[in-house]
Amino acid sequence: MSNIYCAILKEPSDSTDDYVEQEYPDSHYKLSDTVYLIDSDETARQVAVNLGIRPQRKGERADVGGVVFSLNGSYSGFTSKRLWAWLNSHPAAY
Repeated sequence: MSNIYCAILKEPSDSTDDYVEQEYPDSHYKLSDTVYLIDSDETARQVAVNLGIRPQRKGERADVGGVVFSLNGSYSGFTSKRLWAWLNSHPAAY
């Protein structure tokens, strides 16, 4: 089952941009230099590893600090029409 995850970085990261494009080329939405929405059937932990937020192995260092969490399937608020269109095109968002 697919989920929409929000990844928030402590600071902008070129390597995370590269990871997002490589791992989720057609299933991400970049809100800013530090915030991404990702549609994936992986766990939040695996998404964090793929983005360099969490190291692959214990004792290694992460590439960038941040957090990944799942959106709960219920969203409302104010944002751009482009983001609403992206969310509506990904069934995991609702």
